[in-house]
Amino acid sequence: MLNKKEFRQKISKINKDNINKDFSVEDSIILEKVKNCDNFKAAKTVLLFYPFPNEVNVSALIDYCLQQGKKVGLPKTYKEEIKFFYITKDWKNDLTQGVFNTIEPKSENQIKFFDKESVVIVPSLALAKDKSRIGHGKGYYDKFLSLNKELFKIGICRKHLLFNSIPTNGNDIKMDLIISSN
Repeated sequence: MLNKKEFRQKISKINKDNINKDFSVEDSIILEKVKNCDNFKAAKTVLLFYPFPNEVNVSALIDYCLQQGKKVGLPKTYKEEIKFFYITKDWKNDLTQGVFNTIEPKSENQIKFFDKESVVIVPSLALAKDKSRIGHGKGYYDKFLSLNKELFKIGICRKHLLFNSIPTNGNDIKMDLIISSN
């Protein structure tokens, strides 16, 4: 099996090969599956992310959550961690560029408490059928999830990024649920 660095290089090539492909239909299927998940339906707070082009576009899910009266948080990246901040229905006009070219909320209204009715939709480079996840390599989400064990973790990815197995180590946090289009 490839090590994590080699696997990330493999994913990078896959993403470059698919850079011009339209994933809107596949992304819509994934988002519908998320909406039908019991934990998601029951969630009062949903933590999401602003996607990179190679990630599932969750913008419509952010809007849906806000329309449903759910509290929604997006992450800001700091030197050693990520923190989530509440957003409003006007969230698209309240974004700024963060570190690592991420898009982050300008909001300073940090979410400091999570409970069993909180769900996090976790971005990933790739997922495995055993609920393993590989991220961008900085460990921000794994650190955040290890400190917030009460969160129900949903990993989402497009079907070409779902594998039978992926390289992991002891710091990697498994998802509670994996959702793909297939």
